[in-house]
Amino acid sequence: MKPRHNLSIITDSDRRELIKEILKLLNEFFGEKLISVVGFGSVARGDTKPISDTDILVVVKISLKG
Repeated sequence: MKPRHNLSIITDSDRRELIKEILKLLNEFFGEKLISVVGFGSVARGDTKPISDTDILVVVKISLKG
């Protein structure tokens, strides 16, 4: 998956680094099967609090054929 992201909206540097690491691991594990990784919720809106979770949707191409 070609990286196309704007992590600058994430002001918490620890959270931003964690998301970068998650993206790297997902890319290494799924490779070309990784279609998209989408952040949503308070992180994507840029209004996180210290107790906020990080919502991530991962879309992967899989084959349902045996």
